[in-house]
Amino acid sequence: MTSAVTVPVTVAVVGAVGALLATPVARAVAIRLGVTDNPDGRKAHTTPTPYLGGLAIAFGIVVGVLAGRSFSWAATAVAAGALLLVVVGVVDDLRNLSPVLRLGLEAGAAGLALLGGVAFPVHAPVVLLPVALAWIVLLANSVNLLDNMDGAAASSTGAVAGVLAVGAALFEQPLTAVFAAATAGACAGFLRWNWRPARIFMGDGGSLLLGYLLAVGSLAVVRDVELGRAAVAMVLFAALPLFDTSLVVISRRRAGRSFLQGGTDHSSHRLRRAGLSVGGSAAILAAAAAALATMGLFVARGQLPVVPVAIVAATAWAVLLTLGLRVSCYPGDRVRRRTETIPLPHN
Repeated sequence: MTSAVTVPVTVAVVGAVGALLATPVARAVAIRLGVTDNPDGRKAHTTPTPYLGGLAIAFGIVVGVLAGRSFSWAATAVAAGALLLVVVGVVDDLRNLSPVLRLGLEAGAAGLALLGGVAFPVHAPVVLLPVALAWIVLLANSVNLLDNMDGAAASSTGAVAGVLAVGAALFEQPLTAVFAAATAGACAGFLRWNWRPARIFMGDGGSLLLGYLLAVGSLAVVRDVELGRAAVAMVLFAALPLFDTSLVVISRRRAGRSFLQGGTDHSSHRLRRAGLSVGGSAAILAAAAAALATMGLFVARGQLPVVPVAIVAATAWAVLLTLGLRVSCYPGDRVRRRTETIPLPHN
């Protein structure tokens, strides 16, 4: 048990140091190449910001995993899918891939993880394999949407990854524990540069990677758990990005906007309009993500009842969604095809 604890801790520290040291390098490269995210009416930031931070996160995860000495076919399959999504994200940042091509490549990355055999519950029927694949693609894009404010995605995903690392250690899943710990550490190291005011963004190369690893980790941790309990636990692990995605989809539909059109209408932006600072909004989201993921871990381990937790979670989801939609993000939310946004309050 001592090794099950010390190895993930070591991995997390190595991942954090790796990302911490690699981020300024990625930032310098992005500035030199002119790879910057320029502000416009759909974004909250006001100055051009480099966005190759995903490469630094990936580096931190790689050195962390190597420190954990997790070498196997399963590790190779998960790493191959992760590498594919880093490439897809960076290329999309630079050239804007078509949605169909991007989804196809994301599905390919998910397929690689499933082929490795680590990310599918053993009690699940084979017919649910497409559901598992869709889960990975969904979370990759949900975390991509969650990356909308300084520190929000890295802190939230890192918090959940930390919980998954603990869960994997408790379930005696060393490979999952290593990947989750490396992810948590890399997020922590990256936050040194991404916290308000952010000096670099992770870009799609980072957010797709983190969403992919969150999805794979959530599947892996519950792979030996009864199916119903596993499903509830997985939703709790991913509750924050899923909630934010549902909030954005409904909000944009009501406003007559395309789902693919960006905007300042996410959970973080609504917290800002409620008067919180950027750092405060990110901290609340990270704390919520960690609390929900911890609840999911208790459910997975049979320490919380499934049905009552599911009822409470669904009720809270509906209430918070209703309250979130009451926060105005567009002039006349019900007026169709309006694209202006209400300016965010200053810090």
